[in-house]
Amino acid sequence: MEEYAYVLDYLPQGRPDANHSRREPVCYAVGESEFKLFELVPKAGANLMSGDRIYIGKDSSKRAEIDHVKRRVGSIDDMTSFAAGELEPVVECIVKNNQDRFI
Repeated sequence: MEEYAYVLDYLPQGRPDANHSRREPVCYAVGESEFKLFELVPKAGANLMSGDRIYIGKDSSKRAEIDHVKRRVGSIDDMTSFAAGELEPVVECIVKNNQDRFI
């Protein structure tokens, strides 16, 4: 289970292709330990940037920025093009920050 993830993209107005009445802010992220892709719902007033490390684990009291995990993203094609473009540099950052685990 992923405890932490790195932000790939943050859409404070929600996905542009979503039904207008059902739009909610959304964040795309990659998990730190298993590199799973997620669609997250941020808390109101959250200010997220690409590359931010955020807690997404089960303990809701530790989740400062994220309200809940909406779903796992099955494919890079299910994310925004910006999120897809950020994936490689963010994964490189994860590997650099955890060199003893990966190298």
